[in-house]
Amino acid sequence: MNTMPRNSPTVLAGAFAACVASLLLAWLLAAASLHAQPASTGSVTGTVTNAATGRRLAGANVEVAGLGRSALTDGDGRFIIRELPAGSHALTISYIGLDSVHETAQVQPGGLQTLRIELTSTIYQLDAFKVTGEREGVAASITAQRNAENVKSIATIDEFGLLPNMGGGELIMRLPGAAGLVGDDGTVGGVAIRGQANVMNRITVDGGSLPPNGPMDRGFQTQFITSATFDQLELIKGHTPDKGADSLGGTINFKTRSALSMKEKRLFTYNVGGTWAPSFTAHTPARRDRPVQPMISGTYNEVFSVLGGERNLGVAVNGFYQDKVVSYGQSVTAYQNTTASPAYAYDYRTSDAIHESYQKDLNVRTDFRLSSASRFSLNLKSTDHLQPTYEQAQVRAFTSQTIATLGANGQPTGTGAILPGYTNVITQVRGIGVPSSRLDVSNTAFGFMLRSRGADFKGEHEFQQWSFDYNAGYHQTHTNLTSGDGALAFVHSITGVGWILDRTKSDLYPRFTQTEGPDITNPANYTITSADARHIKRVATIKTLRGNAQYKFATSFPLLVKSGLEQRTQTSSHDGGTRRWNYVGTGKLPSDPSFLSWDQAKTGRRIPTWRSAQFFENDEPTDPSLWRENLYFREQSRYTTTANVSEKVTGGYLMSQAKFGRLGLLGGIRAERTEVSSFGWVRARVLSSAAQQTADPIGSAQRDYANNSRRKEGDYTKSFPSAHLLYDLTPDLKAHASWSTSFGRPPFTNLVPNETPNDSARTITVNNPALKPQYAKNWDASLEYYLKPIGLLSVGWFHKTITDYIVAGMDGGTVGAGSDNGYNGEYAGYSILTTTNAGTAIVQGWELSYRHQLTFLPRPFNGLGINANYTGLTTHGNYGGTAYRTTREIIGFIPKVANVDLTYKYRAFSARVLLSYLGDYITTFNATSSALNVYRYPRKAVNVGLGWQLRPSMNLFCEISNIFNEPLRRYMYDRSRLNNGSFTGTLVNAGVTGRF
Repeated sequence: MNTMPRNSPTVLAGAFAACVASLLLAWLLAAASLHAQPASTGSVTGTVTNAATGRRLAGANVEVAGLGRSALTDGDGRFIIRELPAGSHALTISYIGLDSVHETAQVQPGGLQTLRIELTSTIYQLDAFKVTGEREGVAASITAQRNAENVKSIATIDEFGLLPNMGGGELIMRLPGAAGLVGDDGTVGGVAIRGQANVMNRITVDGGSLPPNGPMDRGFQTQFITSATFDQLELIKGHTPDKGADSLGGTINFKTRSALSMKEKRLFTYNVGGTWAPSFTAHTPARRDRPVQPMISGTYNEVFSVLGGERNLGVAVNGFYQDKVVSYGQSVTAYQNTTASPAYAYDYRTSDAIHESYQKDLNVRTDFRLSSASRFSLNLKSTDHLQPTYEQAQVRAFTSQTIATLGANGQPTGTGAILPGYTNVITQVRGIGVPSSRLDVSNTAFGFMLRSRGADFKGEHEFQQWSFDYNAGYHQTHTNLTSGDGALAFVHSITGVGWILDRTKSDLYPRFTQTEGPDITNPANYTITSADARHIKRVATIKTLRGNAQYKFATSFPLLVKSGLEQRTQTSSHDGGTRRWNYVGTGKLPSDPSFLSWDQAKTGRRIPTWRSAQFFENDEPTDPSLWRENLYFREQSRYTTTANVSEKVTGGYLMSQAKFGRLGLLGGIRAERTEVSSFGWVRARVLSSAAQQTADPIGSAQRDYANNSRRKEGDYTKSFPSAHLLYDLTPDLKAHASWSTSFGRPPFTNLVPNETPNDSARTITVNNPALKPQYAKNWDASLEYYLKPIGLLSVGWFHKTITDYIVAGMDGGTVGAGSDNGYNGEYAGYSILTTTNAGTAIVQGWELSYRHQLTFLPRPFNGLGINANYTGLTTHGNYGGTAYRTTREIIGFIPKVANVDLTYKYRAFSARVLLSYLGDYITTFNATSSALNVYRYPRKAVNVGLGWQLRPSMNLFCEISNIFNEPLRRYMYDRSRLNNGSFTGTLVNAGVTGRF
C-alpha cells in the first residue's frame, strides 16, 4: 500500500473550546434575561394563505403586539406561537406584496387556538385576465431573502420565463454573483460563482448533495438539471455552520415544493410545446434538417387526509421530457507567437457539430404530517439523458511557425512555411517541399448516456423549546461514454499543400485559396492511418446521514442554540477503455458527397468528408478486413482507465442565534474530518519494447501494468468558523455583515494513483491523496431595501482571501529501499515530486440588484416589471505560482456580468425582454508569451418572450432565444486577432401552459 503522510488526528481543541465558550455564553445570557412566566399560558397556531391564488405562504410574519413575540410561517404556511399569557392578543400578519391583516386571538390557559388567515392585495384584483402566479413567485423569493439570516440570493424557477433548454445553469446565471459558462454549442454547462470555477462550488437539492457527472470530477454539468421540476433556487454566499462549507464561491440549492402548501385538494399543471429552429435564421445545414423537437412538462399535486388527520398527506409529482438538438458552426484561427504587427495565421480550421439528445426527469415528493409537532418527507428523483451520437466534422489547414527565406531569384528556399509579405489579414503558406503544411479532414462521433437516481428521507419534530430534524440521502449517477454511431479519431490527411488565407472581408468566413500541392477537393488524394473507439463507464455515489438538534431559550429575546452531526461518503469510479485500429486496406475509403458543411454553405469551399458512421458501428469496424486492432493499446487502456476514489467526511457543528430588537446575530463553528482512499494502476519502471508489443501485445501490456496496482490513503481535518450580523435599519431597510470560511476540495484526478518516473533526473512524480482543500476567509456586507408593493434594491460587497492552492512539483521526500517501499521495491533513492498546498489570492467584488413590480404606475404602465443585476470582480495574487497575477491573467475569471429582465403585462397580453451580458475574460494563459493568451469577447445575448392568456387556467407562450444570433467569439492577444467564432442560431420555444 502506498500511503501518503497523514495529518495529526487532533480534535481541534481550540475550535471546540470556542464552541463550548459560545454555548456557555448563550446559557449565561439566557439566565440573565429569564423573566417570570405567567402561571397560565396557551398557544396560537394557524395557516396563512394568499386569498387570490390559494397558495399557502412561506415566510409570512405573525407578530404579537406588545410582547415582542413573532413567528414565521413554514413551507406549508403554518405557524405556532407558544407560551402566550392567557387572554386576548392582537396579531399582525404581514407578507411582501400583500396587505397586512390584524387578527385577535383569545388564548385560553393550556389551550391552542387555531386561525386561518387569508391575505390579499389590489395587485391580484386588477383584471380577470391578470396572471398572478409569476408575481406571487417573485414575492415568495423576495420574502425568503428578507427572512434569511445570512447572505444569499433567491429566485423562483418561473421568474425568468421559459428558458431555452430549461437547464439549471440558464437560471443560476441570472442571479447576482453568478456567471454562466457557455460552451461553443451555446449550452450553459457550468456556472462560476464569485469568480470561482464550477468544480469549486456545490450543487444541492433541498440541502442534499448531488454526485458529480464529470470524469473523476467534482463539478456538475448544469445542463442535466431540469429547472422545470423545481420551485425555487437559492445561491448561498455567506456560509453558516449548520450547512456544508465546501463551496469556495457559493452553494447552489434547488428547492422542491410540498403539496401541503396548496389550498386545493388536487391540482394538475402542464406545459406542452416545442423548440423550432427557423430556416430563415443562421443554422447549420444539418440542423435545418431537424427543425422541430418537443418539450413537455407537467405536475400532479394532491392532498389527502389519512390516519385521522386533516390534509396531512401531500403528494407532488413533477415530470419533464425533452428532445433537444444542438448544433453550431465554428471557425478557428491561430496566429504567430508575437505581440508585434503584422502577425501571420498558421492554423485555420472550420467545424460543424450536431447532436440530438433525449432527457426524462421525474421527481416524486411525499410529505406526511403526523401531528402538529412531527412531519416526514420522502423525495425520489430520477434523470435519464441519452445522447446517441454527437458528431463533429472538421477541416484543418495548418503548418509550422517558420518564415521562408527567399533566394536571389526571389524564390523561397529551405523548408520555411510562411512566405514573406504577409499582413495582419493575408497569409500565404508554402506547400511544395514543406511536409509540415497539411490539411486534415476529421469526423468524430461521441455517444453519451447518463442515468441518475436519488432518494432523500427527512424527519422533523418541533416541541415547545426543542426541535430535531434528521436526514438520510442516497444518490447515484451512472455515465456511459461510447463512440456513438461512428469513431473518435477518424482523420484523412493531405501533406505538401499550400494556400492563401485572406481575412480582408471577413474574419469568420475568410477566403481560402489553394496554391500548391495535391487537389484538396479530390477524395483520392487523402490517406487515413487509424481510428479510435471508446467504451467507458463511470459511477458516482453520495451517501449522507445528518441530524440536528435545536433548543430555544425562554428569554425576553429570541435565543437558540443548534448543533448537529453529518457523515457523507462519496465515491467515484472509472473503468473501460479506448480501442484503436490501424487501416490496412489497399484502396481509398469512399467519402460522403451528400454532406454539406457550414463552411461550404458560407464560402463555397468544397472539401470531401468521410462520415465515420459509414465504417464503424457499436464501437467496432463494419468491415474488419480493412482494419487491424492495436491490441497492446486496448489492453493498456484497460489499466490506465481504471481508477476509483472514496472520500468519507465526518463533521459536526455548534452555533447560536439571537435577536435583540432590530439586531440579529448568528455565530458558530463547523469541524470536518476527511478521509480519502484511492486505487489505480501505474506503469512499470521499464516498459516493453515496440517489438515485444507487436509480438505479444496483451502479455506486454499485462507485464507493464498488472503488477503495479496502487492504493493510496490520506486525510485532513479543518474547522470553519463564521459569524453573521443583520440589522433592520428601518422596517424596509436591512443590513447584513458577515465573516465566514469556506473551501473547495481538490479534484479526484489529483487523488488517484499516478506515477511518472524520470530516470535521468532520478525523480518520480506522484499524486497526493492528502491534498487539502483551497481555503477561503470571506467578508460580506450588504444593504437591502424592500420596495412597495413587491421589490428589492440591494448592494453588496465581498472580499475573499483564498489560500492552499494546488501546486505541482513539490518535494515529497525520498523513496526508501526494500520491497515494501510503496513502489514494488523500485525507484530506491529517487526524489519524490508531488502536489501540495501553497499560494494565496484575493478576490473581491460588488453585486448590485434591482427587482420591482411597478404596479404604482398609471395604466397601462402598471404592468411593467424589472429585474436587473450587475457583478463586478477583481483578483490578484500568486495563485500558487511564483509570479504575481491579476484579473486578466486568471483562466475563467469573469470580471463583469450583468442581467436585465423587463416584463410587461396588460390584460391577457404579456411580454418580456431578457438580456444577459458577459464581459471579456481569459480562457488560455501562457506565462512566457502574452501573444498566446486567448480571451472571450464580451457577449450580449437577448431573449424575447410573448404570451397570451386564453383564460385564467390556460396561456399561450412564445420565447425567442438569442434573437440577434449573438456568436461566441474568442481572440488571441488583442481583439483584432479573432481566434474562434461559433454560431448556434436562433431558437423559438412555443406552446401552451395551464392548470386545472
